[in-house]
Amino acid sequence: MSRPRTLTRARLILAAPALAGLLVLAAPQPAAAAAAPATADFNADGKADLAVGIPQAADATIAAAGAVSIAPGSATGSNGAAKITITQNSTVGGVDVPGSSEAGDSFGASTSWGDINGDGRADLAVGAPGEDDTSNTDSGAVSLFYGSATGLTADPTHRLTPVASRTSGDRCGEALTVGDFTADGHADVLVFCPGSYQTWWVDGATGTVQSTAPAQAPEAASAPLSATGAAAATAADVDKDGYVDAVVTFRQWDGTSPLYVLPGSPDGPTTDTAYVLDNAGGASLTTGDLNKDTYPDVIVGQPDDVTGGRITAYYGSATGLDTTRTTVIDQETTGVPGASETGDDMGASVSAGDVNHDGYTDVLTGAPGEDIAVDTVDTPDTGTSLLLYGSATGLTGTNSRALNQDESDTSGSITGSAEPGDTTGTATALLDATGDGYADIALGCAGENTGDGIILMINATTTGFDYANSQGPGIGTFLVPAGAHIGQVLAP
Repeated sequence: MSRPRTLTRARLILAAPALAGLLVLAAPQPAAAAAAPATADFNADGKADLAVGIPQAADATIAAAGAVSIAPGSATGSNGAAKITITQNSTVGGVDVPGSSEAGDSFGASTSWGDINGDGRADLAVGAPGEDDTSNTDSGAVSLFYGSATGLTADPTHRLTPVASRTSGDRCGEALTVGDFTADGHADVLVFCPGSYQTWWVDGATGTVQSTAPAQAPEAASAPLSATGAAAATAADVDKDGYVDAVVTFRQWDGTSPLYVLPGSPDGPTTDTAYVLDNAGGASLTTGDLNKDTYPDVIVGQPDDVTGGRITAYYGSATGLDTTRTTVIDQETTGVPGASETGDDMGASVSAGDVNHDGYTDVLTGAPGEDIAVDTVDTPDTGTSLLLYGSATGLTGTNSRALNQDESDTSGSITGSAEPGDTTGTATALLDATGDGYADIALGCAGENTGDGIILMINATTTGFDYANSQGPGIGTFLVPAGAHIGQVLAP
């Protein structure tokens, strides 16, 4: 059932060494200029493009070097056949991707779209948390790719942690997000480093790396995060002051997951006015206006918080995230298919978009550990996704539906078949790939075909979903070797 949560909201307090060189007292902000609009359309053709991060993909014989593949939007949906697959050994738009493919780089572990160079087209930020620098192993790096009418062009410069803060095992880029934090018409990139709990950001207007204070007081660094996928970031102007805010969650040294909000400002995401919602974070994040009140809301996937997992919506307001008003949904909520069972992992992934074009943002969440009965036989870890609808009162379980390879309707059946270990829902994306105003569905099935993985693509229409023409491209389409686990990372 949907139920309220009791939350503590506190100002972020940092130890004095972390504040060196930073303004301690917050000053009133000047009015924001026009912020760069959110976009996932790299060629500005009116159709959103899907970025598929494949961090476990080998590059030839280089294990887990990683790759990213972009499936452009088209009149028929995300077009895997027209994909652009990139590794750190690629040349993209005539420019060599910075660095080179090395074992364990995990290029593609995080991806995020936004108009970084201010030309009206979406650009792509890609994290490689296993990247080594000249002195440190697994310090992490971020690469940028700029959109154009004819494709993408690589930026030749790796973005790395500022030298004074760089350290081995930092894994910067495990999570990142793109948003115009300075409201100057150029989207910026916020990067999270789980090894030290610090964040830094790339100024879209200048391309330079800027420091922020650590996201957590230094005692956290004594027990760094090590579990890949235990951190997430997203961006939205939750208080509607004109500056996009960064939202970060991660698993702390004590096993808890806070939700940090770093408000945007003329100087970028700031710790001066940052605040934390204790124990409110999780494994995945997305944003959207669930109740159509014009304030973006934050949706958190929490697969480990309760038996079977859940998602929690925190609503935006003029003062930021409203801790007195939340919605919690799990598989025991009225109207939600299935039941909460150990290992379901509902909330492992979350994405947001308007699938029925009613103006309310809807949420697609993955439960990759869900067992499905196929021909009355229980099929372990087949996985599923759950589509939940926005409404005037916020996120609701009413009329929600399951989407997986065992589903069919009057239009036909979703492509493929439900098999043990498919883990449908490892990643989810809602994007208007056809440009018709209805958000279409992309589902990661990272365990499909004994770990090769596929992406299920299902278009939304004026009457529902086009199951009959759904697609499931895999390693043959995205041109990566077997065992790539396609479907771990999707953007938007």
